[in-house]
Amino acid sequence: MLIGLTHAHSLLRWIILFMLVFSIVKAFQGKSKGGEYSLKDGKFFMLTMIITHVQILLGLGLYFVSSKVTAAMAIEGGMMKDSVSRFWGMEHVFGMIVAIVLITIGYSKSKKITDTAKRYGKVAWFYLIALLIIFVSIPWPFRNVGIDSWF
Repeated sequence: MLIGLTHAHSLLRWIILFMLVFSIVKAFQGKSKGGEYSLKDGKFFMLTMIITHVQILLGLGLYFVSSKVTAAMAIEGGMMKDSVSRFWGMEHVFGMIVAIVLITIGYSKSKKITDTAKRYGKVAWFYLIALLIIFVSIPWPFRNVGIDSWF
């Protein structure tokens, strides 16, 4: 089960990154063009938000069964002394939760706005900030946090 959760979480990461980049591009295009708010864009923004929520559920499931987190919590003197343990025990989880909260707020606030440019702008900026936080919080192989592959 742990391997399946890990692979699903890792695969979904790439899907979310693609969807966020695409959503941000569409939102900035909609902001600059003006015109009507596209229902198709709104549904894609919502789908992006939903998939990030699925990802956080998978991530929280992993958090409670992963040996990396268990090892981080078991360090005598606290996990803050070891950068790898600190990353898995706090930084990754906190960063991702903040990013998903931003995505949710951005989407929710955009639904209440009637001006098209402002509506697209709200999604664009909230999703962009969330994407930057996600990039920082992902355990890339070059970060030396116990991951040695891109998938």
